Amino acid sequence: MPNIAVIGAGVNGVASAIKILEHYVSEGKRPTRVTIISEDFTPNTTGDGSAGLWGPYLLGGTAQSKV
Repeated sequence: MPNIAVIGAGVNGVASAIKILEHYVSEGKRPTRVTIISEDFTPNTTGDGSAGLWGPYLLGGTAQSKV
């Protein structure tokens, strides 16, 4: 069984770990273990705060009063 380590539990680390697992499952490959190594996990990562900054950008022409 392959063992894969992902360093960091922010948005990129967790997303990478999920995609690695999805790849191995969808390809029908042998079971794989993915371990996330991080000093902190949610809600104590910088990714938890920065994710909120994406909202206004994606809202486009929404009135400022509704953002």
